[in-house]
Amino acid sequence: MRVIGDVHGKVAEYVNIANCSDVSVQLGDMSYDYSRMIRVNAFKHKFLGGNHEDYDKYHKQPHSLGNWGLVNNEISLPFDNKVFFVRGGFSPNVHSLIDEYILTGKQKWFFDEELTDAVLDNAIYNYSNVLPDIVLSHECPTIVKKTFSDYRQINQSFGWSADHSSRTEKALECMFNIHKPKLWIFGHWHRSVDIIIQGTRFICLDKLEYKDIIKEEFLWLKT
Repeated sequence: MRVIGDVHGKVAEYVNIANCSDVSVQLGDMSYDYSRMIRVNAFKHKFLGGNHEDYDKYHKQPHSLGNWGLVNNEISLPFDNKVFFVRGGFSPNVHSLIDEYILTGKQKWFFDEELTDAVLDNAIYNYSNVLPDIVLSHECPTIVKKTFSDYRQINQSFGWSADHSSRTEKALECMFNIHKPKLWIFGHWHRSVDIIIQGTRFICLDKLEYKDIIKEEFLWLKT
């Protein structure tokens, strides 16, 4: 299974990366235009929503995974390990995106970018029953974000408090506290990170960076 980082509209590049694998999951911030997704097989290549998506169209796309659940139920994986996903993320530049919409009519922010508390509660409950081996998400638990030396400066640069955490981050933190998977892969932060926290290997993929899970033991082919 190939796991792919943020795309941000570079769908042609994504298509090439996805089609060079048997199955793939992309970690969100795909695009606001999904028309070129037709170039990849929706039965083999899926993506979960990030904070830069068109949520008026996301749930209608055959390639979208939905809100949360087991990837195993959506595509056939080359191993038996349980892979859980959670979509959604917070746009720290939300105010400028809303201003842009007011001035130009171009909508790049959607209220649905983060799941509601009720939906996240359901995701947490399901996660606690599944106890997955691998988690895929757009954002990451707060404990992981705080290992980034610049996370405070990033928050403050957008006018938020230095320790601001999104609703999604807090929910993912709750999941991590309930059960620590072997592996957790996420995007959103536009950087390459590989770190172990409390026994879980966390990997952050940069834009269009990807990794292949090639064996059940989670061996990697880095490209």
